[in-house]
Amino acid sequence: MSGVYARCHLAGVRIFEIFLAHGLFLACYNLLNIASMLTIYFTFYWTPRGSVWLSYVLLNVEGLSGIVLGLLIVVVTDSVTQCTSFLIVYIIAMFSFTGYIWPVEAVWPPIKPLSYILFPNTLISEAYRAVEWKSANILHPEVVQAILYSAAFVGVHCVILWLLIRKKASFTST
Repeated sequence: MSGVYARCHLAGVRIFEIFLAHGLFLACYNLLNIASMLTIYFTFYWTPRGSVWLSYVLLNVEGLSGIVLGLLIVVVTDSVTQCTSFLIVYIIAMFSFTGYIWPVEAVWPPIKPLSYILFPNTLISEAYRAVEWKSANILHPEVVQAILYSAAFVGVHCVILWLLIRKKASFTST
């Protein structure tokens, strides 16, 4: 992969443009992946009680927050080993504290606020369950809170990512 990056850099493509293209590709892939997954899921396995489009939006917001976090980790770490190690720990913590393995209500009370602060998919999964089980609409408090917090999470991480890319680009372009 470093050869591709070096050729792009020599051709005059800036590092920000490379990350932007990579992020746009991942976002489009996420849109198609969620659409195909929901089509199969709602066709063969489950009859939706809530809005299919709201489920689609919630899952795409969750995917976008994961994409931005992944790109941020790639920029922060210096090697593949560091990146992999950090993401393994993050994913284990995410599965443990966001309601994927057991309910959020079962998380140890002092750690429970961290699951809402560090992992935006905690609120997304609760909002998704509200849409599917309670037929919540987009104005339901859980859904609004999940979308706003995830959008803020993505926005803050995009700003941090942009600043780090500018800093790293200024060090590498001599």
